[in-house]
Amino acid sequence: MNLLPNMVLSPVDNRSLLIQHPVRVLTSHLISDSVTVIEVAPRESTKKRKFFTAPFKLKIAHIEAELETKVMRCQDSIKARPDVIASDEALNKKYKKFPCYSVKIRDFRFSVIQELAPTSHDYFLFLDSQSRNEIIEKYLINKDKANSQLLKRATQQIIFQFLAEGSKRESVTPYTSGKGARGVEREQKKS
Repeated sequence: MNLLPNMVLSPVDNRSLLIQHPVRVLTSHLISDSVTVIEVAPRESTKKRKFFTAPFKLKIAHIEAELETKVMRCQDSIKARPDVIASDEALNKKYKKFPCYSVKIRDFRFSVIQELAPTSHDYFLFLDSQSRNEIIEKYLINKDKANSQLLKRATQQIIFQFLAEGSKRESVTPYTSGKGARGVEREQKKS
């Protein structure tokens, strides 16, 4: 089976031994018999903060075995969040501000991605932890030294979200739509 970039692998009834959550295929290497994947949705910390996990590799032979035994399924894609699909104008209208918080954060995060990898051909450097860390270290040299560890984690999260949600400008949209009043989750309105 050909595993193409942006395909999504999902466990069936939590029976998969390889994955516990849906993952997006980032690259496929037939020669090394491996694919690089990343979890599609963020995990939630004990403090209810969302975070993305790093890309990891799986053997193609192991994936094919799980697909044959039907403990994993393959999808062409996964539906993106409404805020990711929305244009800047739609987000401004939805949150009734110009520019709204989501658009400002989206623009800032994408500017970070562009500084780290100027062209889309450089995105593959994010897949390897060593090259990713070197790029981040180089980026952080000119930033605040006191908060360098915090900045490194935040930059990693921007990269992981960018990869997990499709490697487009819109994929770094923050998760503000799920926030509501204290102790109450916000209901998503149809626009």
